[in-house]
Amino acid sequence: MVKLRVCVTGGAGLIGQPIVRRLVAAGHDVSIMDIKQCSIPGADSIICDLTSYEQVESTVRNFDVVVHLAGSVLDSTRKNPPVAINVSLVGTANLLQSCIKNKIHKVVYASSASIYNGISENAIVDESVISHPFHTELLGTVKMMGERLIYEYAKNWNLQYVVLRIGPVFDASERCTSIICDFIKAGLRKRTFSIWGSGQRLLQPTDVEDVAEGCLLSINSVNKIYNVISPDRYSILQIAQIMKEKFGFDYSLDPDKPDGQTYPYISSKKISEDLKWRHTPLVLALERIVTNYKSILAG
Repeated sequence: MVKLRVCVTGGAGLIGQPIVRRLVAAGHDVSIMDIKQCSIPGADSIICDLTSYEQVESTVRNFDVVVHLAGSVLDSTRKNPPVAINVSLVGTANLLQSCIKNKIHKVVYASSASIYNGISENAIVDESVISHPFHTELLGTVKMMGERLIYEYAKNWNLQYVVLRIGPVFDASERCTSIICDFIKAGLRKRTFSIWGSGQRLLQPTDVEDVAEGCLLSINSVNKIYNVISPDRYSILQIAQIMKEKFGFDYSLDPDKPDGQTYPYISSKKISEDLKWRHTPLVLALERIVTNYKSILAG
């Protein structure tokens, strides 16, 4: 293994922290670049505002690779589009320009499965496909633009890249907005969880630790795009039934609320074949998450 100097933007976040821990455990020199301090053993913490080019340019130096996770998520993009666009697009442009300025030759970019939103739920998609920017939610469009910036710098300045199109993740964290996490928290508090609609919306819920492993495996790849998402697809109702049978969590259906949109089936075949990436079966991942949430609530 080649030891790398790695900067992780957004390393204090839900996805960032497990990625930082994996990189440290693999022996890399890791620095977290975020707008807040983050303490992870073996990693340095640097406070930096991505929307300030001057701060980014002076901070992103002497690294081999930047893992760029910082940016908006679905909820924040819906609630505050100007801030989301500023952080995700201006911040990404600042970072890429700073990489060129400081002779950093590779960026691993956290894109999103949201770029497939708007494609028929009956379709099967791989990395050769994206939705139309007017058909997807704003987050999908923002992530498309982020990818476009990556490809522009690759074409004009020979920047090497890896694009990770990350699926809907879940983990035991207050920052997790997954329906799975909401269900678990309700169940542990002995509350009945209300599912909107008929529960037929389909998901490919992905353990955040699997995303972290995908990032680690891909860090030596060059100019690749990978879907990092569980290949297993469940309806909300199927997940609810697993929760009830496995943990005794109760639920009810609220047919007056909309089910929500189902994405197409997103293939993770490429990362599995190229990098031997493997996902954690849902039941095993749920057992870990429930155990961790119990510790959080008890503490």
